[in-house]
Formats: sequence, structure tokens, C-alpha cells
Amino acid sequence: MLARFSSKPVLGMRLAHAEIAQVAPGSLTLAFGDKPTADAVERSRKEVEEVVSSVFGQPTRIDVTVGTNGAPAVLRSEVGLENDAISADKKKREAEARQHPLIQKAQDVFNTSLKEVKTP
Repeated sequence: MLARFSSKPVLGMRLAHAEIAQVAPGSLTLAFGDKPTADAVERSRKEVEEVVSSVFGQPTRIDVTVGTNGAPAVLRSEVGLENDAISADKKKREAEARQHPLIQKAQDVFNTSLKEVKTP
């Protein structure tokens, strides 16, 4: 759906940060992490509603909010999913580094443990 905003890349970029907080027939609630982004999408509501309506095949009203009020999102944002994957990869690499034989040996020699592992 974001590809439909190729003529408006800034709007597409903002929508990539949206989480779908609620979905119901004829309505969709988009949650953003900050008010300026939510306000900018709110100003483009008509365009977003036209695209969403054409994708869903029925008129669909868009509601824009800041945050999900503690409830889990129905669908995570594209950016959120990428960040989760990056974080999981970083944790995996840190765990591998802590288990490396040379690191284990250094901890034994200096009788200490790692405080942190820096990864690129």
C-alpha cells in the first residue's frame, strides 16, 4: 500500500512509521509515535482515506492517534518491524561474543566479566 504514495514520498515515509491500532469495517486507526507526524498525516487524511478505501474495496475512515494507549498494535509499523529485527540481531551477536572462547579465557585470566559488548 505504501507504494501508492510514491508521488508523495514524505507522506509515504510518515506512513511507514504508523502502527495499525484498530481495524473495523469502514474504519482504520493509525497510531504514530509523535504528535508532529500524526498531525502531518492528519492534514493528508483525504489522500490516505482514498488509498485505503481503494485497497479495502469499501469506503474507509482513517483515525490518527499518538501512541496505542498501552494496547498492543494490531499490525506493527514497517519501521518498527525493521527495528525489532535489528535489535534481535544485535542481541544475538552480543550473546555470541560473550560465548567466544577468547572472551571466556580473558574473563578467566582477569577474573572479571564483560560489562558490555559493542557491536557495529
